[in-house]
Amino acid sequence: MLSKLHDLTHAQETLDLLLQRDKLSRNNHEKSLALTKKQRYLAYASWFGVVAILLMVFMSIRTYLIKCENKILVTHSGVDQLTGLFNRHHYYLQLSKGKEISLHDEYYLALLDVDYFKSINDTYGHMVGDEVLIRLAEAVKLKLHTKELFVRWGGEEFLLLIKADKNAIQRLDNIRETIANSPLQTSHGLVKVTISIGVSRKAEPGQFLADESYFFEADQSLYRAKNSGRNRVVAS
Repeated sequence: MLSKLHDLTHAQETLDLLLQRDKLSRNNHEKSLALTKKQRYLAYASWFGVVAILLMVFMSIRTYLIKCENKILVTHSGVDQLTGLFNRHHYYLQLSKGKEISLHDEYYLALLDVDYFKSINDTYGHMVGDEVLIRLAEAVKLKLHTKELFVRWGGEEFLLLIKADKNAIQRLDNIRETIANSPLQTSHGLVKVTISIGVSRKAEPGQFLADESYFFEADQSLYRAKNSGRNRVVAS
């Protein structure tokens, strides 16, 4: 009798031990599943983070490439992005093809430069400096005749092919005087500006294309205008 009671007690203890071990095993399994689930979520979150960063990098590169492509297209279209004037690419094209100018007429090559432009940028900021270039371009364009070409050469410098008639130099001085006496409207208000102009010998467009000395003449004349006080026209 005692032996059977002992066996029953031992069996109950064994069963309790098995139940406890099973419960512990289930708890460990559940914890393992929970940990695995959490790790899975962390892995997914990390993966999505990497994908998001890669997409941002891709979009940044794509935007940069589009801007570069647009800049190239603008350059080769012959139009200056800021002022809307033709650019030097278009100038050289016109010297050989002729559309805005006549290939059989003589012209003066004139270089126009804004006096103390750095001071304008330093005083009012580059945005106002850009506005000055835009307003200046508009004012000069109003003074042009048909079959004459006005381009933005670069920075604050412009190039003008003006017909080489007897009034050409006087017309250039009138342009200079108009700019000097008519402050340009900007977002900061009116800004007083003067320009210096250097002029080459007269020639046909094909000669300007074949012989760079005409451009250098205009450049040297502009240099003399700057050194002799600015706000003036100097011809070769």
